[in-house]
Amino acid sequence: MPALRPRLARSRRASPVPGQRLPGLHVLRRGVIPRALTRLAVWLLVTGVVPGAVGAGIYRWHEDGVVHYGDRPPAGAEAVGESASEMPRKIEVARVIDGDTVALADGRRVRIIGIDAPEVARRGTPGEAGGLAASRFLQQLLDGVPVTVETGATARDDYDRLLAYLALPGGDDVGERMLRAGQAMVSAHPDNMQRIARYFAAEAIARSAARGLWRHDAYRPRPARDAMRFRNSYRQLQGRVADVRVGGSGAEIRLEAGLQLRVTEALLPRFDAERLRGLTGRRVLARGTVRQRDGSPVIRLRDPAQLTVR
Repeated sequence: MPALRPRLARSRRASPVPGQRLPGLHVLRRGVIPRALTRLAVWLLVTGVVPGAVGAGIYRWHEDGVVHYGDRPPAGAEAVGESASEMPRKIEVARVIDGDTVALADGRRVRIIGIDAPEVARRGTPGEAGGLAASRFLQQLLDGVPVTVETGATARDDYDRLLAYLALPGGDDVGERMLRAGQAMVSAHPDNMQRIARYFAAEAIARSAARGLWRHDAYRPRPARDAMRFRNSYRQLQGRVADVRVGGSGAEIRLEAGLQLRVTEALLPRFDAERLRGLTGRRVLARGTVRQRDGSPVIRLRDPAQLTVR
């Protein structure tokens, strides 16, 4: 199931310049608190969920015009608050919905952070290649065992699902197990990058061994000129680089076939800018979900592991 963009990262009180009103915030009597914090505080009291251990502070950053708050920021984020230290909790899984979503015994639905499994058939819509196998693999992995639930920097997605990492009793990361078995691909977002190197390494092992979904034709490298056919789905697309622009607003890599590869300003420090500039004329293979922007297909690069020079 494609990962959905979360609404707002877990937040704490900020300290703006006196009199300054920040985007997405409202002023209370004694300070400025993100509206999302109020919703999150009420939800925590009602459900009793305990967030996972957080980092050294709360940060604010921007991506595509949206303000994000969280304790696992991308490079260049601004520190705006103190940290908290809380322990994750354990609970049994009542039902596996698909290869990246489960229902817990207390009724809450969890979207596993950092992975994206193929869709299963539902409501008359056919499933994607490997979707049913991924769902069955996850069912076998979680059957009858309690899992540790550790929420990420962002508590919920737009479908009100809890965004969390799951761990087995022995400590194995469920998402990493799915990736290593070839039952999912990496889903990278600015607020879940702390495990991304491990996740891409696990995915690479499965891909090189043609495990799971990587055996299907749908996930084999395709020409970049076919990108528009695969809009809103994960693909590996290859072609020759026609132009590269790296600047203060990020990086844009244009392939001869019209496919754009984009890196935001916030994530650009993760990449070697000089290496990107040197890609003109080279053949590359990009991995990610194909979107559309201004009539052209786009893959957003959030980690160098998504791009291979052929």
